[in-house]
Amino acid sequence: MRLGASGGIELVLPFDAVTQAQLRAVRPRGFWRSRQGCWEFPLEAALVLRQGFGQRFYDPRRAMAIRAWTDGDLRLALRLLQWASPAQAVSPAMQAA
Repeated sequence: MRLGASGGIELVLPFDAVTQAQLRAVRPRGFWRSRQGCWEFPLEAALVLRQGFGQRFYDPRRAMAIRAWTDGDLRLALRLLQWASPAQAVSPAMQAA
């Protein structure tokens, strides 16, 4: 699991029928991005994804940011994302949050 460039959650898992069925059942719905080889879900699905697939995070810094966001600590989530991606600039509006 990782945060994608568009702000959604990208989920990269090996293909198997059971996992794919579980992903299709997640609401709000995600969609398959064949070019990147991953599923993309809106941030609103983060809690459901964390509960169902939480042990499958492979980037611990972004995993901590998603956990902070789903727990409601937006300041911590923003700081963790800045730490995970220092090269990407964060807009001043996001910093004021």
